[in-house]
Amino acid sequence: MNPITIAEEGIQAVETGGTSIYLKLVWKFAPYIVIGILFAALMITRATLHDARQDAKVLAAQSAEALAKEQAKWAAAGKTAAETYATALSNRQPIIVHARDEITHYAQTPAGAAVCAAPGIVSSTDLLDRQLWPAQPAKSSN
Repeated sequence: MNPITIAEEGIQAVETGGTSIYLKLVWKFAPYIVIGILFAALMITRATLHDARQDAKVLAAQSAEALAKEQAKWAAAGKTAAETYATALSNRQPIIVHARDEITHYAQTPAGAAVCAAPGIVSSTDLLDRQLWPAQPAKSSN
């Protein structure tokens, strides 16, 4: 068929109201059209997925930075608290106990209740042991 014959058939199909040549063209290229639409959908999906992955990477980096800042803040606060507590402990006067009843009487007073409640406040226990029981050797502080 030459181009003039195809054109004449197309004109005839249009004049008669039929769409046979157009349907033939659509059916001939339908698989390619469908493949093209699917390819476009694939490219859109890949671009969306790439954007989502980039957003996730940025969010993960921001979360890691925020976590590092928070950890540094808590570490500094913990260090400051430990230094403050150590300073407060070092400023306290030691309690030297010379008799067993002395600590119980002191602990019953309001001032003694606060001081004796915390462990490790009573100092010089080795000295007390040597004063109470001079014949026994002092405990080693291992």
